Amino acid sequence: MNLADIKDQLSEKIELMWGKIQENPSFNTLREKYEILPQKTQRLLKSGSLGVFVLMLISILVSFFSTSSEYITEFEENREVTRMLLKTASQEKFVSPKEISFSELESLINRNINNQRLLDDQKAGVSKDQPFKAKYIPKDANQVNASVSLSQLNLKQIINIGYELQNLVDGIKMTGLKISNNAKDDHYYDVKYSLAHFSFPQEPEPVAKKSKKKSKKKNPKRRRRKKSSK
Repeated sequence: MNLADIKDQLSEKIELMWGKIQENPSFNTLREKYEILPQKTQRLLKSGSLGVFVLMLISILVSFFSTSSEYITEFEENREVTRMLLKTASQEKFVSPKEISFSELESLINRNINNQRLLDDQKAGVSKDQPFKAKYIPKDANQVNASVSLSQLNLKQIINIGYELQNLVDGIKMTGLKISNNAKDDHYYDVKYSLAHFSFPQEPEPVAKKSKKKSKKKNPKRRRRKKSSK
Protein backbone atom coordinates (compact mmCIF):
# COMPACT_ATOMS: atom_id res chain seq x y z
CA MET A 1 0.00 0.00 0.00
CA ASN A 2 1.61 3.30 -1.14
CA LEU A 3 1.23 6.79 0.34
CA ALA A 4 -1.30 7.92 -2.28
CA ASP A 5 -3.68 5.12 -1.33
CA ILE A 6 -3.28 5.91 2.38
CA LYS A 7 -3.99 9.60 1.69
CA ASP A 8 -7.14 8.81 -0.31
CA GLN A 9 -8.51 6.41 2.30
CA LEU A 10 -7.69 8.86 5.09
CA SER A 11 -9.50 11.74 3.38
CA GLU A 12 -12.53 9.54 2.73
CA LYS A 13 -12.71 8.50 6.38
CA ILE A 14 -12.36 12.09 7.59
CA GLU A 15 -15.13 13.33 5.26
CA LEU A 16 -17.40 10.50 6.33
CA MET A 17 -16.72 11.17 10.01
CA TRP A 18 -17.27 14.94 9.61
CA GLY A 19 -20.57 14.36 7.80
CA LYS A 20 -21.84 12.13 10.60
CA ILE A 21 -20.81 14.69 13.22
CA GLN A 22 -22.65 17.52 11.46
CA GLU A 23 -25.82 15.43 11.25
CA ASN A 24 -25.78 14.82 15.00
CA PRO A 25 -28.20 17.17 16.92
CA SER A 26 -25.82 17.28 19.87
CA PHE A 27 -23.16 18.82 17.66
CA ASN A 28 -25.48 21.67 16.65
CA THR A 29 -26.35 22.30 20.31
CA LEU A 30 -22.68 22.39 21.29
CA ARG A 31 -21.88 24.74 18.43
CA GLU A 32 -24.53 27.18 19.61
CA LYS A 33 -23.16 27.07 23.16
CA TYR A 34 -19.63 27.50 21.77
CA GLU A 35 -20.56 30.71 19.99
CA ILE A 36 -21.83 32.18 23.30
CA LEU A 37 -18.52 31.48 25.11
CA PRO A 38 -15.78 34.17 25.46
CA GLN A 39 -12.99 34.27 22.89
CA LYS A 40 -10.36 33.02 25.38
CA THR A 41 -12.42 29.93 26.14
CA GLN A 42 -13.05 29.39 22.43
CA ARG A 43 -9.26 29.42 21.80
CA LEU A 44 -8.67 26.83 24.51
CA LEU A 45 -11.37 24.61 23.06
CA LYS A 46 -9.89 25.00 19.58
CA SER A 47 -6.46 23.97 20.86
CA GLY A 48 -7.92 20.95 22.64
CA SER A 49 -9.92 19.94 19.57
CA LEU A 50 -6.84 20.26 17.39
CA GLY A 51 -4.90 18.02 19.78
CA VAL A 52 -7.64 15.40 19.70
CA PHE A 53 -7.73 15.55 15.89
CA VAL A 54 -3.96 15.09 15.68
CA LEU A 55 -4.15 12.08 17.99
CA MET A 56 -6.93 10.56 15.88
CA LEU A 57 -4.91 11.19 12.72
CA ILE A 58 -1.84 9.53 14.23
CA SER A 59 -3.86 6.51 15.38
CA ILE A 60 -5.34 6.06 11.88
CA LEU A 61 -1.89 6.27 10.26
CA VAL A 62 -0.46 3.81 12.78
CA SER A 63 -3.29 1.36 12.04
CA PHE A 64 -2.63 1.59 8.28
CA PHE A 65 1.09 1.01 8.69
CA SER A 66 0.60 -1.85 11.16
CA THR A 67 -1.77 -3.55 8.71
CA SER A 68 0.75 -3.13 5.90
CA SER A 69 3.55 -4.50 8.08
CA GLU A 70 1.42 -7.54 8.93
CA TYR A 71 0.86 -8.25 5.22
CA ILE A 72 4.58 -7.86 4.54
CA THR A 73 5.49 -10.19 7.43
CA GLU A 74 2.98 -12.80 6.25
CA PHE A 75 4.29 -12.53 2.71
CA GLU A 76 7.91 -12.98 3.85
CA GLU A 77 7.02 -16.05 5.93
CA ASN A 78 5.13 -17.68 3.08
CA ARG A 79 7.89 -16.80 0.63
CA GLU A 80 10.36 -18.73 2.79
CA VAL A 81 7.98 -21.69 2.77
CA THR A 82 7.81 -21.48 -1.02
CA ARG A 83 11.60 -21.39 -1.25
CA MET A 84 11.81 -24.48 0.94
CA LEU A 85 9.34 -26.25 -1.35
CA LEU A 86 11.43 -25.36 -4.39
CA LYS A 87 14.64 -26.45 -2.67
CA THR A 88 13.10 -29.76 -1.66
CA ALA A 89 11.77 -30.27 -5.19
CA SER A 90 15.24 -29.70 -6.69
CA GLN A 91 16.83 -32.25 -4.36
CA GLU A 92 14.38 -35.03 -5.15
CA LYS A 93 14.70 -37.45 -8.04
CA PHE A 94 13.01 -36.04 -11.11
CA VAL A 95 13.06 -39.15 -13.30
CA SER A 96 9.70 -40.28 -14.56
CA PRO A 97 9.13 -43.85 -15.61
CA LYS A 98 6.76 -42.67 -18.33
CA GLU A 99 7.10 -39.88 -20.88
CA ILE A 100 4.04 -37.61 -21.36
CA SER A 101 3.12 -35.05 -23.99
CA PHE A 102 2.28 -31.38 -23.48
CA SER A 103 -1.42 -32.02 -24.11
CA GLU A 104 -1.46 -34.66 -21.36
CA LEU A 105 0.34 -32.31 -18.97
CA GLU A 106 -2.03 -29.46 -19.86
CA SER A 107 -5.03 -31.70 -19.21
CA LEU A 108 -3.69 -32.67 -15.76
CA ILE A 109 -3.05 -29.03 -14.86
CA ASN A 110 -6.49 -27.82 -15.98
CA ARG A 111 -8.18 -30.63 -14.09
CA ASN A 112 -6.35 -29.64 -10.91
CA ILE A 113 -7.02 -25.92 -11.35
CA ASN A 114 -10.74 -26.58 -11.84
CA ASN A 115 -10.79 -28.34 -8.48
CA GLN A 116 -9.45 -25.21 -6.74
CA ARG A 117 -12.83 -23.39 -6.97
CA LEU A 118 -11.40 -20.38 -8.77
CA LEU A 119 -13.41 -17.91 -10.83
CA ASP A 120 -13.03 -17.84 -14.61
CA ASP A 121 -11.35 -14.42 -14.57
CA GLN A 122 -8.69 -15.81 -12.20
CA LYS A 123 -7.57 -18.44 -14.72
CA ALA A 124 -5.23 -16.88 -17.27
CA GLY A 125 -4.43 -20.23 -18.87
CA VAL A 126 -1.71 -22.80 -19.49
CA SER A 127 0.96 -22.31 -22.14
CA LYS A 128 4.16 -23.95 -23.33
CA ASP A 129 7.34 -22.76 -21.64
CA GLN A 130 11.03 -22.72 -22.47
CA PRO A 131 13.10 -25.76 -21.40
CA PHE A 132 14.58 -25.46 -17.95
CA LYS A 133 18.38 -25.32 -18.00
CA ALA A 134 20.55 -26.46 -15.11
CA LYS A 135 23.92 -28.17 -14.78
CA TYR A 136 22.57 -31.11 -12.82
CA ILE A 137 20.05 -32.11 -15.52
CA PRO A 138 21.42 -34.88 -17.76
CA LYS A 139 21.63 -34.16 -21.47
CA ASP A 140 19.49 -37.13 -22.44
CA ALA A 141 16.58 -36.03 -20.21
CA ASN A 142 13.31 -35.30 -22.00
CA GLN A 143 11.48 -32.17 -20.86
CA VAL A 144 7.88 -31.03 -21.22
CA ASN A 145 7.55 -27.47 -19.94
CA ALA A 146 4.43 -25.49 -19.09
CA SER A 147 3.59 -22.19 -17.38
CA VAL A 148 0.39 -21.67 -15.40
CA SER A 149 -0.85 -18.09 -14.92
CA LEU A 150 -3.41 -17.25 -12.24
CA SER A 151 -4.61 -13.93 -10.85
CA GLN A 152 -6.13 -12.49 -7.67
CA LEU A 153 -4.83 -15.19 -5.33
CA ASN A 154 -4.17 -14.84 -1.63
CA LEU A 155 -1.07 -16.25 0.03
CA LYS A 156 -2.77 -19.43 1.20
CA GLN A 157 -4.02 -20.19 -2.32
CA ILE A 158 -0.53 -19.60 -3.77
CA ILE A 159 1.00 -22.22 -1.47
CA ASN A 160 -1.80 -24.78 -1.80
CA ILE A 161 -1.97 -24.59 -5.60
CA GLY A 162 1.83 -24.76 -5.89
CA TYR A 163 1.91 -27.88 -3.74
CA GLU A 164 -0.83 -29.52 -5.81
CA LEU A 165 0.81 -28.69 -9.14
CA GLN A 166 4.20 -30.19 -8.29
CA ASN A 167 2.52 -33.40 -7.14
CA LEU A 168 0.37 -33.97 -10.22
CA VAL A 169 2.39 -36.91 -11.52
CA ASP A 170 5.79 -38.51 -11.01
CA GLY A 171 8.54 -36.56 -12.70
CA ILE A 172 6.94 -33.09 -12.55
CA LYS A 173 8.76 -30.33 -10.70
CA MET A 174 8.25 -26.61 -10.15
CA THR A 175 11.14 -24.74 -11.78
CA GLY A 176 10.00 -21.16 -11.20
CA LEU A 177 7.53 -18.94 -9.36
CA LYS A 178 6.76 -15.29 -10.11
CA ILE A 179 4.52 -13.26 -7.78
CA SER A 180 3.35 -9.69 -8.37
CA ASN A 181 0.68 -7.43 -6.86
CA ASN A 182 -2.69 -7.48 -8.57
CA ALA A 183 -3.43 -4.24 -10.44
CA LYS A 184 -7.03 -4.02 -9.18
CA ASP A 185 -6.48 -4.99 -5.54
CA ASP A 186 -3.02 -4.97 -3.93
CA HIS A 187 -4.26 -7.35 -1.22
CA TYR A 188 -4.14 -10.13 -3.85
CA TYR A 189 -1.39 -11.38 -6.15
CA ASP A 190 -0.90 -12.53 -9.74
CA VAL A 191 1.15 -15.73 -9.93
CA LYS A 192 2.98 -17.58 -12.67
CA TYR A 193 4.04 -21.16 -11.97
CA SER A 194 6.73 -22.72 -14.18
CA LEU A 195 6.54 -26.51 -14.36
CA ALA A 196 8.71 -29.13 -16.03
CA HIS A 197 8.14 -32.84 -16.51
CA PHE A 198 11.34 -34.88 -16.80
CA SER A 199 11.77 -38.34 -18.21
CA PHE A 200 14.53 -40.47 -19.64
CA PRO A 201 14.43 -42.59 -22.77
CA GLN A 202 13.84 -46.16 -21.77
CA GLU A 203 16.67 -48.46 -22.64
CA PRO A 204 15.62 -51.59 -24.51
CA GLU A 205 15.82 -54.72 -22.47
CA PRO A 206 18.75 -56.87 -23.47
CA VAL A 207 17.74 -59.98 -25.38
CA ALA A 208 19.00 -63.11 -23.73
CA LYS A 209 21.19 -65.01 -26.17
CA LYS A 210 20.66 -68.71 -26.34
CA SER A 211 23.89 -70.50 -25.87
CA LYS A 212 24.32 -73.20 -28.46
CA LYS A 213 26.50 -76.03 -27.31
CA LYS A 214 28.09 -78.05 -29.99
CA SER A 215 27.54 -81.70 -29.41
CA LYS A 216 30.72 -83.61 -29.83
CA LYS A 217 30.18 -86.91 -31.51
CA LYS A 218 32.14 -89.66 -30.03
CA ASN A 219 33.99 -91.64 -32.60
CA PRO A 220 33.23 -95.33 -32.13
CA LYS A 221 36.25 -97.29 -31.14
CA ARG A 222 37.33 -99.72 -33.71
CA ARG A 223 37.85 -103.22 -32.49
CA ARG A 224 41.08 -104.73 -33.41
CA ARG A 225 40.92 -108.12 -34.97
CA LYS A 226 42.98 -110.77 -33.31
CA LYS A 227 45.45 -112.47 -35.61
CA SER A 228 44.78 -116.17 -35.95
CA SER A 229 47.77 -118.33 -34.97
CA LYS A 230 48.65 -120.96 -37.57
